[in-house]
Amino acid sequence: METDQGHLQILSVCYYISGALGIIGAVSLFAFLGAGREVLDIFAEAARNPQPDHLPGLTWLGNFFTAFFCTLALASLVFAACTIAVGRYLTQHTGYTFCLVVAGVHCLSMPFGTILGVCTFIVLFRPSVRVMFGVDPPPRQPTRPDHSARTNTWPPVDPMSRDPDPSP
Repeated sequence: METDQGHLQILSVCYYISGALGIIGAVSLFAFLGAGREVLDIFAEAARNPQPDHLPGLTWLGNFFTAFFCTLALASLVFAACTIAVGRYLTQHTGYTFCLVVAGVHCLSMPFGTILGVCTFIVLFRPSVRVMFGVDPPPRQPTRPDHSARTNTWPPVDPMSRDPDPSP
């Protein structure tokens, strides 16, 4: 049981680190979003002041950059928040199914996410951890028959076969 608790603690720290790295990645995507907006502004300025070598129709590129990186950054932030939530759920022993789903999605990000996801599956599928999360009931202890009411007479004596007068 202590080993399971230690493994859950290690996984929790790894999920916190992975979530923090995801937030850093999302912030860098917002920086690319700013670059996309700058490209949009450059093309808008070129459209206002047409020149002979201007290529019309490229203003959509700025809009594409903006939409693409905004969507990617928001999805990255949501996944980072889910990853941090899994780190918290692992320490609180709640959200078993949510932890499994996020671990499965982590398996898609090679190589570290795969390692983290597979290790999470290995730990969470242990019977003792399933009991800790409340997924399975605790195992029943084998019951021992109660021998306290029984007398220890061997060989068993039939009361009807006794001689009523034991004197010789």
